[in-house]
Amino acid sequence: MEIQEIKSSLEITAVAEQLGIKIDQRSKRALCPFHPDKTPSLQFSKEKQIATCFSSNCTLGTVDVIGLTEKKLQKSTHETLKYLSELIGEVQDKIPQAVQEPKQIKDVATLKKVFSYFETAFLASKPARDYAISRNLNIKTITIGYNTGTFHHGENKYLIESSVQLGLLLPPNNSGGNPVFGLGSIVFALRDKQNQVTGLYFRAVEPRPSKFKGRNYEKHLYLKNRFGLYPNYPKAETKKLILTESIIDAATLLQNQEITKDFEILAIYGTNGLTAEIKAAITELEQLEEIILFFDGDAAGIQAAVNHGTTLKTLLPNVQISVVNTLENEDINSIAQGHEPKIFTQLLKERTPFFYSVERLDTQTSKPSFTSAEKEKPLNCKNPNNITYQAETAVYYIKGGIRRDLDSLRVTLVIEHLENKAKSRNKLDLYEDKQTEKISREAAEKLNLRADLIEQDLNILTDLLDQYREETTEQNQDENKKVSIPTAEKEKCFTFLKKPKLLQNINELIGKSGVVGEEKS
Repeated sequence: MEIQEIKSSLEITAVAEQLGIKIDQRSKRALCPFHPDKTPSLQFSKEKQIATCFSSNCTLGTVDVIGLTEKKLQKSTHETLKYLSELIGEVQDKIPQAVQEPKQIKDVATLKKVFSYFETAFLASKPARDYAISRNLNIKTITIGYNTGTFHHGENKYLIESSVQLGLLLPPNNSGGNPVFGLGSIVFALRDKQNQVTGLYFRAVEPRPSKFKGRNYEKHLYLKNRFGLYPNYPKAETKKLILTESIIDAATLLQNQEITKDFEILAIYGTNGLTAEIKAAITELEQLEEIILFFDGDAAGIQAAVNHGTTLKTLLPNVQISVVNTLENEDINSIAQGHEPKIFTQLLKERTPFFYSVERLDTQTSKPSFTSAEKEKPLNCKNPNNITYQAETAVYYIKGGIRRDLDSLRVTLVIEHLENKAKSRNKLDLYEDKQTEKISREAAEKLNLRADLIEQDLNILTDLLDQYREETTEQNQDENKKVSIPTAEKEKCFTFLKKPKLLQNINELIGKSGVVGEEKS
């Protein structure tokens, strides 16, 4: 379970009570268990999901639910995460199956109400409609909202409090108002298995300065603790599933009846947006026969197809993975703006199997680049002293190459976070499962990643390195068998061998080399 998932699934005050910390429900304060405390100095914030000790005699400072649990139980970070994961399971076992989703019923009710406001605002907003039409979106068939920032005006205190908790509104600023999240954006609803609105995606209509949290203007925004899929969870009987790189790309294909009658469509959230929820939804499709990756026709889209194709093939080895060769530097929506709808059916007909597509795409763009030993997996062995494996979880570097001993696979391994470039450096034998598990846990804690995904990547990497080592060993053996002697040297040898007193001549040469006293031998 991911760290962020743990944080979003557990209420810090509830965990504190579980740990034996008694909290005053009015003041949200408690006696701090980490120093002698007569007056409650440990303050909890349900809004921020943190606890802070304000005593000068305490070193706790501010902690989240993980830090509080780790400190109270005096466990390692790994042990703490395991404990909290099990605690989540215990809580969920006590809840009826119908309401076990991460979003509570009250959250779903708030999101449903707010999105209905957004839908009405979209119909009344000419700039929003004009923008959607400019993106070739059919406003009569696609459900779209627009955030004018007025949905909470005149509403009760409950809606405002719920909106702040969900992130639709930010805490009051100095003027007393609540800044609006995603102001001036068209809005798409994300939905759960029951088709309830559980998340929102905002796409800015026009650039404007961001007024919240000091962030710069952003085109794409999601609510915190994103949950839900667009346009919805795939039908259980889905056989052919198209994955698009963005929500607007998915919305574009949804308008094409020639496609929707044969294919189910699902959006991922950007090139790195194949989330755990999306993967879980796909793996539950028992009748699934084919997954089609329809990503952007640029280097980032091509690399995403390689990464996600590898991941999905690992998860679903019996499902065919195909890739649509998108027009160069175009995406689905931009293609729709400049071409007739029938181009999409043509591109889908021309889709190619995943492994073949990787090889073909290499001739169309400088990234990614693969050798013959790398076409099935993104393993870059161009520099044998710095072998690179690009996965969806992280980038893995093998420094100094690999040894030829076939009974082990000792390497110097660097694991690099995809976004912040933080690194974990280790030496290990990839043939030792215990070492691999240990390194996966330690790297996950340091880089804030999932240990199970790192371990899965290392298992794949081990197989790839095995294959690479076998190929290079065979190649070196073939090269060693071929000994070429220059013609001039051959003639000198034959001339020497044809001279009289061959053994005496050889003995003299041995003596000149410094070996003496062996005439009789």
